[in-house]
Amino acid sequence: MNPFNLKIVVISLKRATERRIAVEKQFSGMALDWEFLDATDGYQYKPSSKEYDSKKVQKLQGYQITPAEIGCFVSHRRAWEMCLSEQRPTLIFEDDFVLLPQFYDAIQFIMNAKTPWEALRIQGLQETNHSVVEQIGDFKIVLNHDDPIGLAAYILKPVGAKKLIENGQEIYEPVDHYFEHFNKNHLVIHAISPYIVEVSLAPSTIDDRPDRKPLKGFKKTIRSIARQWDRMTSPHPWYPK
Repeated sequence: MNPFNLKIVVISLKRATERRIAVEKQFSGMALDWEFLDATDGYQYKPSSKEYDSKKVQKLQGYQITPAEIGCFVSHRRAWEMCLSEQRPTLIFEDDFVLLPQFYDAIQFIMNAKTPWEALRIQGLQETNHSVVEQIGDFKIVLNHDDPIGLAAYILKPVGAKKLIENGQEIYEPVDHYFEHFNKNHLVIHAISPYIVEVSLAPSTIDDRPDRKPLKGFKKTIRSIARQWDRMTSPHPWYPK
């Protein structure tokens, strides 16, 4: 049963048994159809040099993307492709989400909203300043002024999926960074306020991420020069102004 024509996918590694059981319990008895999307294991996935140019990543980022981050990016991109191919709004979860009590009522509000959104966050790790676009009762659709961080739950329409796919063929940053990289993906992202999904305290399945401290001094200057050169010479720069 699906009163909103809303496709729901939960990105989850096949081996994440405990997380999958928790997901099944949360959806139990809810009048929404959903399915698992078997996540890509970054340690088994071998991107082409065109998809992941390690030398260019090091030069323009200052660090390498880890195998788990690559797998996570590919998994989300597969969900975007499903959204586009089926031409249905798609609710995309990572498997560490927790539904809040107002979840179902908020989904009704979102799917009946007048705002012509392309992508809409229903989770964020921090509150941000925002502008209210539409409000009914306690629920608001807003435009965030800052990055709320995280990508555990969001709804995507085919028009938004098309933009993410077209501009996300090269992997050079974690998928949550790319999602908020407006100058690159040209996506307009709305959000619901208050958020209706939280993140569980389950151990992360991305456990190979090193401690990335911001670049400083000479290394930061070199990266800035490399990015400026990329903007001048590439038809599709990674960090356009």
